[in-house]
Amino acid sequence: MRTFDELWISSIIGVLIFTSPLLLLKIHSDYKKIAELSKIGVVFAFILFSLFGMAIVNTALFTRWVFAPDNILYKVFGYAFMLIGLIIMAEAFVEFRSFKRVASLKADKVISTGVYRFSRNPQYLAYYLLLIGFSFPHRSVFAFILILIHIIFVEVIFISGEERYLEKSLGDEYLQYKKRVRRWI
Repeated sequence: MRTFDELWISSIIGVLIFTSPLLLLKIHSDYKKIAELSKIGVVFAFILFSLFGMAIVNTALFTRWVFAPDNILYKVFGYAFMLIGLIIMAEAFVEFRSFKRVASLKADKVISTGVYRFSRNPQYLAYYLLLIGFSFPHRSVFAFILILIHIIFVEVIFISGEERYLEKSLGDEYLQYKKRVRRWI
């Protein structure tokens, strides 16, 4: 008999399986038609990130498929990753100064200060550091597999579309920035 926790994880993953294609099609369509995310696309992206985050957190908490025995080092590494992720995320939001710009609704200049000197995508980097950090103390193999799948989705769907939009709207300034700064770290 399945426990409530297993049913909860299965439900979230089921919702992801059925909604992800629709959400991804909407996001891909936005980038293809208008070269940026529409407001509805931003909401869909938020839903997709939230569902994946919930699936990863619940999987880390409740799966029994672990990669190593419990050890204090996994907790230390996990908390360190989460702290670094929180610092990067806070710094990235401070540099952006506006949710509209974070949501790709407005791109009028290249931001290349703060954490943007080291990464073109510090919000994504911070998000994954938080998820990896949360998953580490629980040692869930399946959580790490979900994180890897999500990184691939983000790389293919979001980042490639965002970069096309930024190249189109910011031109040479963004191309020069791309030459100087790596995508992740």
